[in-house]
Amino acid sequence: MNLECQRLTEEFILELLNKKGSVGEIIKDNVVYLIITALVVLMIGSYLYVQNNGAGIWGSFYAQEIVSIVNQAQVGDSITIDVGRATRIAKRNGVPFESIFSVIPASNELCISLSTSGKNCLSYFNNVVPEVKLDLGVPGNLLTINVRTR
Repeated sequence: MNLECQRLTEEFILELLNKKGSVGEIIKDNVVYLIITALVVLMIGSYLYVQNNGAGIWGSFYAQEIVSIVNQAQVGDSITIDVGRATRIAKRNGVPFESIFSVIPASNELCISLSTSGKNCLSYFNNVVPEVKLDLGVPGNLLTINVRTR
């Protein structure tokens, strides 16, 4: 009984080793693998491109800083900050200057758009309405934030 069991096991193993997939199955598997790999590489490449030109990092930086300023501001305050780097990045990415900084008072959001592929929006908690105005070419590119009542 033991020898017969061993012989059947050896036959089964030899049959598995000699089994080959058809050419069509191998090609189909490789094509699916290549398509998935290309999609992953494309997604990683687009993420790295946005991060490499600085739009993502600087957009997040300016959004956080401006929201922090608005949260600490009093009604009637006028704050001016230099946004030269943001305007250079936006210009390089083809974003019109008038759409770089925007405020959505209904949802208390301030949005920074330094690339055409997206924007960074953060909420502010102060019960005010900030008005943003971009002045180009004054000693630098300046953003003036006037804080008004709601």
